[in-house]
This record gives sequence, structure tokens and C-alpha cells, in this order.
Amino acid sequence: MGTAGNNVVQSVISFFGVCGVYAFVFWRMARRRKSKVIAFGGLALGCFFVMAVASRVSNTVPFWAVAALYLLFFLLICLMIFFLGRQGYVALRLRTRRQEQR
Repeated sequence: MGTAGNNVVQSVISFFGVCGVYAFVFWRMARRRKSKVIAFGGLALGCFFVMAVASRVSNTVPFWAVAALYLLFFLLICLMIFFLGRQGYVALRLRTRRQEQR
């Protein structure tokens, strides 16, 4: 019984730790006024390289840490695509406004 209880506690602590890291990363990115596409893309690229190394040495890295990296990579890619679409939409709106003013 003690081993199962420790496993649950470790899972809960790991969950809150991962959520805390994600919240910190996304909060830092949301506060920036510069291009969020570049910021999220660069972070996703860095996360990809860390994922590649973590999957190669999977004997020493726990499974939940590798799964958390995959989730972070997926969320960063989704946010990068969202901000890229938003940037394209704003560019199209500005272009049509300039053409209407002529």
C-alpha cells in the first residue's frame, strides 16, 4: 500500500510541476510585445532538440517527462500556427484598407 501511495503523490507533484513550468513559459511569451511567431517557433525548435535527446536517453529520463515535452512541443506548435494566422489576417486587413484609401 505504501508504494502505491507514493506513486500517486509523485504523479500529483509531477503534474503540478509540469503545469507550473508550462504556465511560466506561456506567461513569459504572452507578456512580450514583439513577434510571438518567432518566440514560440524558437521555443518549439529548442523543445524539439531537447525531445530528441530525451528520447535517445530514455533509460535515464522518466516517461512522464518525455510525455510532457511532447505535449509542450504540440502546444507551442499550435500557438505558433495561431499567431502566424493572426499575423497574416492583420496584414491582409491592412492591405485592403490601404487599397480602399487609394
